[in-house]
Amino acid sequence: MRIYGVNIESVTVIVSVFIFGLGIGSIAGGIASKRFVKSLALVFALCEAGIGTFGFFSLNIFQWFAEETIFCSFPLLILYSFSLLVLPTALMGATLPVLVELLQQFDRRTGENVSNLYYCNTLGSGIASILVVILFYQLFALQGTIYLAVAFNYIIALSVMLIAHNAKTVRNT
Repeated sequence: MRIYGVNIESVTVIVSVFIFGLGIGSIAGGIASKRFVKSLALVFALCEAGIGTFGFFSLNIFQWFAEETIFCSFPLLILYSFSLLVLPTALMGATLPVLVELLQQFDRRTGENVSNLYYCNTLGSGIASILVVILFYQLFALQGTIYLAVAFNYIIALSVMLIAHNAKTVRNT
């Protein structure tokens, strides 16, 4: 939005690609969770690291994108926007089904697990959105706030790997 402003077309494209990416990622995450049953923590960590890596380079990517597409037709701009944002949003969408399947390996209460993960995800997203607006953006500006989010992605990735490793170690003893 920073590149082309805030208007109905920009918002529509961004929200559409976000929802599309989440949906595609959810399907891919479901497939991956069945295919890589023994390495789900790694799959989840790679998704989180991928999201963080895109975030780390995002400002430069968006600047380049703006310079390259400034004179594009609107339909072509939509296509380019979709192709630019579909990977990170798909990685976001993949995390929940992978995490659900990973949790299932330790606790077979599917409904409760999915409910709790959705609750935590929604609550965390809401709190993070508020904190970004009223605190982080004021303290760290846009780039610093993005780097903070990147750090959280990597912390989550490493934490899941450590928890899975420790759980595996406990089960084997």
